[in-house]
Amino acid sequence: MTTILDKMFLRPLATTQIFRISTGLTVAAAIYCLAYTAFAGRMATLEEAFVWPILNILPWFVCFEIAKRLAGWPKKVALILSVLFVMAIIDSLFSHDLSVSTGTVLFEMTRRVPGAGLVVGLLALSEITKHFALAEAPANSPLLDSEDLPLLASQINWISAAGNYVELHGVEKPVLHRAPISMVERALADHGFVRVHRSVLVSRRAIASVAKGLVTLKCGRTFKIGNRYRSALDQIG
Repeated sequence: MTTILDKMFLRPLATTQIFRISTGLTVAAAIYCLAYTAFAGRMATLEEAFVWPILNILPWFVCFEIAKRLAGWPKKVALILSVLFVMAIIDSLFSHDLSVSTGTVLFEMTRRVPGAGLVVGLLALSEITKHFALAEAPANSPLLDSEDLPLLASQINWISAAGNYVELHGVEKPVLHRAPISMVERALADHGFVRVHRSVLVSRRAIASVAKGLVTLKCGRTFKIGNRYRSALDQIG
């Protein structure tokens, strides 16, 4: 899973990537809107052309990206329903001169059910694909390489296990990625990462000190060193 499409569909994107794709989607949708209304005999204004994708397309794209970082369907569904409701409220305000009624909100929510269904379908397909990829991989297969992760190795300070997922911690908020920590450890073996606990990987460049069975990172985070991993950190201390 190393193609650009795989990375966009299966793995959370970095913030800069989200910004670039959001900008591209907005511009492309605005151009489409201008062309469509021109052929229909009523040319939309630039404001109308750009507001439409911002209100109707970008929220679902951002929702999909955030949902990829959440573990468990209850959280994903709650996010999708929240986005659905907020989009309906905002559109009701724009379309009805700041006057919002229950009937209007329900109508706007109904209009957005296909978008919500598309996000659910993409998330389900993503989960199924990753499940089979992990299930079919041999126990000693690396499966991942550093390029398959949603963040660059240089952007990651430490990694924690979260069931069948890992949380990648850098300068921004944690990024959730579906993969066992052992698989991620192999993928980052050549990038200066060391296991300090059965559920924690840290980057050597992020370590401030190692003493008294604890490893302290430059960001101030401290981890207890597991007995089986002490030897790998002796030279640092």
